[in-house]
Amino acid sequence: MIPFQGNRKTSRRQGLTLLEVLIALAIFFMSIMAISNLVDMARERAEEAGQRSIALLVAESKVAEMKAGVTALSSGNGNW
Repeated sequence: MIPFQGNRKTSRRQGLTLLEVLIALAIFFMSIMAISNLVDMARERAEEAGQRSIALLVAESKVAEMKAGVTALSSGNGNW
């Protein structure tokens, strides 16, 4: 007697293995961490650029005041 095999088709690949899923997740999370680091670095650089812009405006304002004779040159005890 031949054992019943039904309509079962054998396929070599029916889905992803656990190892493939874990590798894909590891790559995904490493990418997310890299993007997060880049965003954080960009935020820091933008903050530094803002501070430099403010410092430049203050310096230009002081130079303009000195040229106009509104403010006398001080000995260096300014509020930075």
